[in-house]
Amino acid sequence: MMNHYLHLKASNKVIHTSRIENDVTGFPKNVYICSFSYSIKHSPTYGDYLVHVVLPEFGIKKSGQNEIDGIGVVNKEDNPVIMLMKLKEKY
Repeated sequence: MMNHYLHLKASNKVIHTSRIENDVTGFPKNVYICSFSYSIKHSPTYGDYLVHVVLPEFGIKKSGQNEIDGIGVVNKEDNPVIMLMKLKEKY
């Protein structure tokens, strides 16, 4: 189990969580912020954005074309999807 903590500098608040729910596209359902995803090393932040890399073969259950709201058609064999996420101002 992975645990995260987010330090919001503007309000000096610290949020502890074990998962971040993707409420925009639902793909993937939960987002895990770390410096690696399936052996792909990357920075967990990019400016004011959180970064998550999704490999479609692990995020999609069935083969063939899958229509995902906000993203479009994604196949299991497609290249990684890079998600840039910005925290909501109010939560």
